[in-house]
Amino acid sequence: MAAALWAAVAGLACGLRGDPARAAASDYPHIAWQDEFDGPALEPARWTHDIGTGSQYGLTGWGNNELQYYTDRSQNLTVSGGLLQITARSESYGGKSYTSARIKTQDRFSQAGGRFEIRAALPTGQGFWPALWMMPASDVYGGWAASGEIDIMEAKGQQPDRIQGTIHYGGAWPNNTSTAATRVLPPGQTIASFHTYSLEWDIGSSSALRWYVDDVLYATRTSWWSAGGSYPAPFDKPFYLLVNLAVGGNYVGSPNGSTVFPATMQVDYVRAYTAALPAITLAAPAGTRTQATVGNPAIKAAATVTKTGTGTLQLTSSNAYTGPTFVQAGRLELAHAAAAAGSAVRVAAGSTLAVAGSLDTTIGGLSIDAGGRVDLGAGRLTVASGMSAATAVSALVAARGTGGWNGSAGIGSSVVAAAAAAGESRAIGWSDAGNGSLRFVPTAPGDATLDGMIDILDVAEVVAAGKFNSSLAATWSEGDFNYDGLVDILDVADLATTGLYGAGAFAVSGTVAAVPEPAAACLVAAALTAALPLVRSGRRPPPAAGRTTGRSPGSRRRSAACS
Repeated sequence: MAAALWAAVAGLACGLRGDPARAAASDYPHIAWQDEFDGPALEPARWTHDIGTGSQYGLTGWGNNELQYYTDRSQNLTVSGGLLQITARSESYGGKSYTSARIKTQDRFSQAGGRFEIRAALPTGQGFWPALWMMPASDVYGGWAASGEIDIMEAKGQQPDRIQGTIHYGGAWPNNTSTAATRVLPPGQTIASFHTYSLEWDIGSSSALRWYVDDVLYATRTSWWSAGGSYPAPFDKPFYLLVNLAVGGNYVGSPNGSTVFPATMQVDYVRAYTAALPAITLAAPAGTRTQATVGNPAIKAAATVTKTGTGTLQLTSSNAYTGPTFVQAGRLELAHAAAAAGSAVRVAAGSTLAVAGSLDTTIGGLSIDAGGRVDLGAGRLTVASGMSAATAVSALVAARGTGGWNGSAGIGSSVVAAAAAAGESRAIGWSDAGNGSLRFVPTAPGDATLDGMIDILDVAEVVAAGKFNSSLAATWSEGDFNYDGLVDILDVADLATTGLYGAGAFAVSGTVAAVPEPAAACLVAAALTAALPLVRSGRRPPPAAGRTTGRSPGSRRRSAACS
């Protein structure tokens, strides 16, 4: 009893002190998980509801004689205007006289250590019990509270000028204990206004728990115990987050005639930070999800990003992380030009990296395991570094398969495959910028300049390279349209079979009809042959008349030489 009394006195003293502290987030600068509540509804990939009275867990009134029935109805929980709103109502429902909501990240997100931060405005009035708290992801050390509970913030509606931070620990109930501290807000402030409630949790050689309101430290705990393990148990394992608004119960007592319903708890955001760059997993077990719906609306920093599950995960934001990305299973879709601009992407066997729509996007690097696939669709992909031309050609050949780009591995395009199935001659063109970056574009054989047209400018590009009939190793932009490493009449034949020479802009999807020109092959071959003496003498052929930089493909006229 004496020990408990001294703990309570120490907690109260600590709570009243309210010592200013350094910005705690500086020790944990990297966001590992967040919800800014910017969508139209609660994200099921981030949160799940607790429903009912707790009786399904053998708890009466959730173990505290609470008076509400928790629901997942819009009457009790909404997300709009960038806010989560939990509303307690006085109504008969499920055998109770009040309703409200309680949500948690169980089985969706948990973390051991770090900083946890919630900005919220809370209801006031007799009998309201808003709480932001944490429970263990698994009961490693035994039933409550041997495996611990951390209350980041809980408040009594009838005491609007103060909040409390608490830890529960010790043995399994009823052999549990707790330590609490109270923070009295500065004069004139109440919980009805928005405040930032934070917990900083150090684990390791110097375990500690620190509580803050608006970045002012008001409590520090370094001592606790668990019947199920040695210190720092139980606060050395992952915990998940809970947000709820209870009505009545042992902590606050019942509402009375002065209590005004409905009453709403508003949450601006919930964030979890780590000291080191987090290893982020983006899970899409089925269907299609975005990075926001799995809890990562914008990835600013990550040690690694791993896509799991057989479904599709779309990277829809400008993500600033530079750690590697691993497509472990299913499909990872680049749906923003800077979705993974600084990240080297590895595609595992049976997995796909895809470009959404006709997007032009960049990734930091690319490696494809045997059986992995890149699907450009109608988009364009630049690999900034780390991929050799030889590796690129090997990946292109693998995707080409037995023709029509139907290979199940390598760098291909579902749009090109569909065009090929419709009888169109299409391919993946590529270029080596000479600075370590490679560019891949769905196009047709002959489009050496990758501008969506095949004309005298492409002939000039190939002639300038000087590789025709030279037996010298060549790239696509130098005229190797069939990926055999050489430029010869076979490449000219590939160009001619497209029927696109001099026909203007074409679509990879085949929506623009081309006018076949039987003489095209002869013209191209003649142009290349005529240029050989110039090339071999060290002189470059003159540029095509009227060629300028910065002009759109559609602004160029068809070459008069082939009219």
